[in-house]
Amino acid sequence: MQAQQDRNGDIGVIYPMLEGLQHLINASFAETLQQVAEKLIGGEKSETISSIIGLIENSSIHIRNFATGKKSNNIEIAITGYQIVLSNREPRSEKWTQTQNNLATAYNNRVNGSLAENL
Repeated sequence: MQAQQDRNGDIGVIYPMLEGLQHLINASFAETLQQVAEKLIGGEKSETISSIIGLIENSSIHIRNFATGKKSNNIEIAITGYQIVLSNREPRSEKWTQTQNNLATAYNNRVNGSLAENL
């Protein structure tokens, strides 16, 4: 998320970084993301929370679209990220709706679980 913020989401920087850290993008990363988000969001001002949520969403998009690594892990991490974002956005706002769309796309591409449950 720090690279996302520092590089303004430049995929020319983000994807090579993810490539180098691919060994860390595993099944437990989604749980780590949840824990880190809770610590970052807890007690922050609404402006800071909005910034953190934006970084989590953009990072989730990058991880979901990351072609290297294990697709199932990438999608599970993205789903967790989108759920964190949704729980901190105003329901039915434009940004909330965009995140719902991202979550739907992730579930549509999900490898884990049954197709019916994911849909």
